[in-house]
Amino acid sequence: MNIADLKSITADDAVSEFYTNYSKYVIATRAYPSLVDGCKAIHRRIIECCATSLPRRKVKSANAVGEVTKMHPHPSAIYPVLVSMASPYSCPFPLFDTKGNFGSVGTEPAAERYTELMISDLAIELFESFGSYTTKIQGEMDNLEPENLAAFLPLCFLHGSYGIPTGMNKMNIPALNPLDMINYCIEILKHKDLDYDPDILIKPNVGGILVQNTRKEWQDLLDKGEGKIVYLPRIEINESQKLVSATSVPAGKDINDLFKVFASELEKDQIDIRDESTSKTKLVVEIRPYKKVNIESIKLKMIKALTKNESYKFIFADHGVAVYAGFKEVMKNCLSYLISCCDKWIDNELKSINFKIKILETIEKMKKDGGINKLSSMNKTQAISYIVKTYEVEEEQARSVLSKPISYLTKEHLEEIKNLKQLLQTFKNRKNNIYDYLIERYENLIPKVKQVLQGKELTSFATAKNKNKLL
Repeated sequence: MNIADLKSITADDAVSEFYTNYSKYVIATRAYPSLVDGCKAIHRRIIECCATSLPRRKVKSANAVGEVTKMHPHPSAIYPVLVSMASPYSCPFPLFDTKGNFGSVGTEPAAERYTELMISDLAIELFESFGSYTTKIQGEMDNLEPENLAAFLPLCFLHGSYGIPTGMNKMNIPALNPLDMINYCIEILKHKDLDYDPDILIKPNVGGILVQNTRKEWQDLLDKGEGKIVYLPRIEINESQKLVSATSVPAGKDINDLFKVFASELEKDQIDIRDESTSKTKLVVEIRPYKKVNIESIKLKMIKALTKNESYKFIFADHGVAVYAGFKEVMKNCLSYLISCCDKWIDNELKSINFKIKILETIEKMKKDGGINKLSSMNKTQAISYIVKTYEVEEEQARSVLSKPISYLTKEHLEEIKNLKQLLQTFKNRKNNIYDYLIERYENLIPKVKQVLQGKELTSFATAKNKNKLL
């Protein structure tokens, strides 16, 4: 090659090009959740592999990790993410049935060879109902994988999502109440308009703490996808025993925050601080006997120490580009893709049922006019040609008829045809009323979601009454 033919490139151009390509890769595969299903690539691959490649029983977590490794190029990241999606203690909405130690207050999860899990039926219903009809792309490990899941609810709003990608903007998305989100989706589908904005407050689901902000401030955060929220602990006072207890505290706050604000009282031996956490957070400040300490002042200092200011910024991946989007925009994309995949599923079922009906009706006609008896004198090519021309069916249907054993060809199929036609009408109704069908699916999710949330403390807003009581 002639040197004159070589293209020159400056260092700035090279860095700009390579960094742009790398940033697109990071955005699309690692940093931000998708605008469609709310999943980062690793979450999507975990759900897909555990739903389609593992048996429907609990298996060693190591087996699940091994399966996901076929799709995900960073094996060391898989198990921690699996734990974050499965832990009955820390995950706001677990997607797995588990066995073993997946972590609790003050304890790390056991190694993957000691724990077992199975993706739950509800998780499959939420993310894999129409999995065969999603768009498939070539993944990082050269395997086909879904570009997005057909999700009933975006994963980022079920679990929350956080990340500080190198050289990119910090992303922080809160977990939201799934029942509120389901009702929100139902209202949109009832209006048959994805641009409709239901008047439903989607509350946070970040533990049994209190939101100090007003409902309007919280709604503004969801609309804009950006804002600051103040979370308060729940405090109980037992005056007779001189105890002040924090029964729920914001994530990231712990006993060390109490040690900082109560350094003087601890030095004077006026109080004792204990972490009595089990499945329910409970930090306790006990006033020592005969010490003159104002219990209300202890409460106020405890509230101050455990109050958390949280900044949120909703950033999503959209075809390799980072985009800012509020809750409504994400739900619109999520529902649009869900409807599209559901429509493909219905079309496929209609085609399959029509195919079966045509075969059975052809068999019934052949029984009546003696066509079945004529097949014995023909070779395969002749028989296929005869069925196609005589009964006006497609070659594939003729081959299917010919593949049946004689016992099947001679038995009665009228009841089967009747049942298939009823099923066909059911799917035609779904095709014509796909919004109503999905409303039914969402309504069926409600009792199952309630069961998952049973026993979990949900976040609520600080009303004038409980705020005065608290403060």
